[in-house]
Amino acid sequence: MSGEIAFEALCADMLYPVIPDDKNPCFEKLVGQDYRGACDDVTVSHTAGIVLQLGLQCKGDMTSFPLSAIIGQLTIQGYSMKNDRFKYIALDMDGTILDRNFILSPIVRDTLIACRKLGKKVIIATGRVYASTKGHITSLEGADGFVCSNGADIYDGSGSIIAQTHMDDGLSRRLVAISRDFDSHFHAFIGDNWYYEREKTYTSLYIKRSGFEGEKVNFDNFGKLAFTKCIFLDDHEKLEAIKAVLDEELSQRAQIMYSAPFMLEVVVNGVNKSSGLRTCVGHWSGTLDEVIAFGDAENDEDMLLAAGHGVAMGNAHDELKAKVDAVAPSVDEDGVAVYLKEFFDL
Repeated sequence: MSGEIAFEALCADMLYPVIPDDKNPCFEKLVGQDYRGACDDVTVSHTAGIVLQLGLQCKGDMTSFPLSAIIGQLTIQGYSMKNDRFKYIALDMDGTILDRNFILSPIVRDTLIACRKLGKKVIIATGRVYASTKGHITSLEGADGFVCSNGADIYDGSGSIIAQTHMDDGLSRRLVAISRDFDSHFHAFIGDNWYYEREKTYTSLYIKRSGFEGEKVNFDNFGKLAFTKCIFLDDHEKLEAIKAVLDEELSQRAQIMYSAPFMLEVVVNGVNKSSGLRTCVGHWSGTLDEVIAFGDAENDEDMLLAAGHGVAMGNAHDELKAKVDAVAPSVDEDGVAVYLKEFFDL
């Protein structure tokens, strides 16, 4: 982190409280951060004759002061943060920050932007592929990391791949065969590439939901299949029948979960949002104990239970709400914003 923080203070021989310029974006990024260690590229500027106390005091005509001289935690009177040990905010998308019309509300957007300015890292943890997140994340002014495809695809804030997990050819082809047996609408993904064999009612629904289009193919024409994620889309009764077959045949090889009543998703066994989130925060040497996570569906459960603080949305099923640390208002009530404002005392 680099930059300069502007301060105003009374000039006097005795020590006065320093009044920070909280409109300065550099200041906002520094508040609440731990500066144990060298921070030679960050300085604090102040006017001649003032007294500045940031773990020690300085007097005199100084134009800049290196924060590397400060040992311990940077604290500024009046700007301590509640629950500051939580450095990462993990967010499901659909039903959590996006409403039923796939809209991100301005209140949630502004709250997440404020959290990032305070140094919190925002991580999108979704069943969607990375390409399907972009249109919504632009309004957030970006995110710091992405756990996509229910943990199979993990990206940093720039979209570079941190890790990716593929199914083997045998598992991929067995899923294709089961989809044919049930004549179910079946989507297969390899990274951001989306393929399907049968175009049905759910095709247009998924295009609207995801924001991009797939390619109609015959999977028999692929030399080798290595899916990162698959989705069966159908009415719930048929999906329950499909799930029974998947559970019986593939439970040792695949992770099978609902992301919505009409969407049954499959990834490699051991891959889920929790494992993906662990890898993502590990990119910054972070731990799951430092994460506050929000979600509303079955595919969020492992993440909510593994996080340091797991929060179910008010619109989640009662079974999920009974297992987590807390429940936020529903997505239609801007629940993520309401909860974060209280949690961090914004």
